[in-house]
Amino acid sequence: MSTPESLATALDAEREATSRQINPLRLAGVGLFWLLSLSLGFIANQPAWRENFGLLSAYLGASAVMWFLGRRAGAFARNFAFGLAVVDVPLVYLFQRSSFDTSTSAGAVAGFTIALYAIIVAVSALSLDTRQLATVTLVASGFGIALQTEAGITLGGRASTVVVLGLTALAGYLLFRRLIALMSRLLDDVTYRRKLQAQLEHSDRMATLGLLSASIAHEVGNPLLVLRGNLELLQMQAEKRALAANEVRDGVAQALKGAERVSTVLQDIRGMARTDVTKESEVDVQRVVDGVGKLARAEVGRKGQLVFALQDTPKVRMSESRLSQVLLNLVLNGAQAIEGTDRSAMSVTVASRTTADGWAAISVIDTGKGIAPEHRERLFTPFFTTKPSGEGTGLGLSISAQLVRDAGGRIEVDSIVGRGTTFTVLLPPATMQRVIPSGPSSWRDNKRSQ
Repeated sequence: MSTPESLATALDAEREATSRQINPLRLAGVGLFWLLSLSLGFIANQPAWRENFGLLSAYLGASAVMWFLGRRAGAFARNFAFGLAVVDVPLVYLFQRSSFDTSTSAGAVAGFTIALYAIIVAVSALSLDTRQLATVTLVASGFGIALQTEAGITLGGRASTVVVLGLTALAGYLLFRRLIALMSRLLDDVTYRRKLQAQLEHSDRMATLGLLSASIAHEVGNPLLVLRGNLELLQMQAEKRALAANEVRDGVAQALKGAERVSTVLQDIRGMARTDVTKESEVDVQRVVDGVGKLARAEVGRKGQLVFALQDTPKVRMSESRLSQVLLNLVLNGAQAIEGTDRSAMSVTVASRTTADGWAAISVIDTGKGIAPEHRERLFTPFFTTKPSGEGTGLGLSISAQLVRDAGGRIEVDSIVGRGTTFTVLLPPATMQRVIPSGPSSWRDNKRSQ
């Protein structure tokens, strides 16, 4: 669900944005009237405009002050409707009232003034604050009735003024409520999508760990055997009191090495299984690739070789667990794609380099069967998979593409049927300002040399 804090923050931002648009327009409009008064009052010598030149000059000065404060003070900008009530409404009243003597109809002047007040009330509705809207409506109604009374407007006309301004305010209020409801739904939708995305990411990581369960058992089992064997040897020799000091040191060293290996594997597993993986930091690509290699080595080794061709790359800004998830998915996909009796000819290669524009490029290259042309357009579609039932969820590539895109990068794919596939993860350096690309991935149908 959306939170009141989120809505309040969004509303404050909208109020400030509205103020920064309205205050310059007010200044420009009053400035045009000031120029009109200058030309008509002193050039065309019309008394009505000449007599109101001082009032318009004060109005222009007040508008300039409100524009300046709106640019400098966020609190003033968020309360710009109060400025309409305190400045615009009274000045419009004074300007219109002063024109009674030179006008052919005071009633027409009063009627035009009510139209101006309706516009002011409508503009105040953009403040997205019911208190400010109510204040402007009450102030405008009071000055409007006062002007109509002086112009000799009947009681019915004055009552109509209150009705017109009230309906204008009501329309603004209903618009405000509709906007609040829309913002609430949007925030709820964003929150839901984020939760769903996090659940899908976690499900994909758990599925990947499930696929690696046999390999992980192998990775943990070997150092445990070393650890257990050395401890049993130490125990036996200690009972016989026949163990030399150098043999103790060697046994303990091997036991500690085995324990460190188990600890490293378990740490890599915990990193993949974590749910709080959204925190970004400057990530060392080499370290992430090393961790992925430790987890995937045994799984790839059942079908071929896991090869590394790593060059220096810049650090990238991304969640380390998310980058591990992306690369592990690509490596395991490559391992599932390679098939053949000659394991020495089958391989998954992880290569890294720095592109000409300074980006980090991590490629996962397999010597598998490639991707059929009819599957290329749907490659990153959620739940699309060419694997047999029960061997894939169809989420790995779509989630990986989204995670890379969220980090400001993209995934490129190059594949030839029967020759293999290359997935390249391109990520901007941590020092570069992030620009979200227009698409999560791209397909390159480059032909490899025969």
